[in-house]
Amino acid sequence: MGSHISLTRMDDMKITRDYCPDCKKRSYFFNFYQEWYGWHSTCLRCGRQYADGEWIHLEFSRFARKQNIESARRCWRERQDEIKPQYRQ
Repeated sequence: MGSHISLTRMDDMKITRDYCPDCKKRSYFFNFYQEWYGWHSTCLRCGRQYADGEWIHLEFSRFARKQNIESARRCWRERQDEIKPQYRQ
């Protein structure tokens, strides 16, 4: 038997501005939606990550928050053209 790796794709991406409970300030969030997993968010000020509104545990490593911010920004830049923006009225 072979191995099977299943990766879900990002169905939607957006940048929002909201209150971050971790850094206690209004911050920009990078949000992406994956089928089966829901919304994932990263605060672009402090690097805290959320999955469907719940905190995700930080890695026990130096600069984990900085790496989260850099990863979110890189993901936004790389995939910005793939997903068409949806304008809400």
